[in-house]
Amino acid sequence: MQWGYPGGYSQSFPNGAELPAAPAVPVKKCGTRIISIGRLEQYKGHHLAIQALHKLQWRLPDVHLLILGSGPYESELRKLVKTLRLEQKGFVPKHTTVG
Repeated sequence: MQWGYPGGYSQSFPNGAELPAAPAVPVKKCGTRIISIGRLEQYKGHHLAIQALHKLQWRLPDVHLLILGSGPYESELRKLVKTLRLEQKGFVPKHTTVG
């Protein structure tokens, strides 16, 4: 009996997935680096990380944001980075297929 149910009625599945190896991304030496990884969907909140970077840069001048992923929200995120003039601090590398 698992979780109060007779055997055979429930099953657990681990959360997560096997991901392909990440593409090599050139990395400059810098102070504080924030990395956000995931599918670029609006509900994932990558835009919040970009907005936070905009505020953080005044307190931490050496802060950088690296967003890794691809998805339908990528163009909006790129526009936000450009609008906030964060091209040198926040960036979304273009998606590269590995395999």
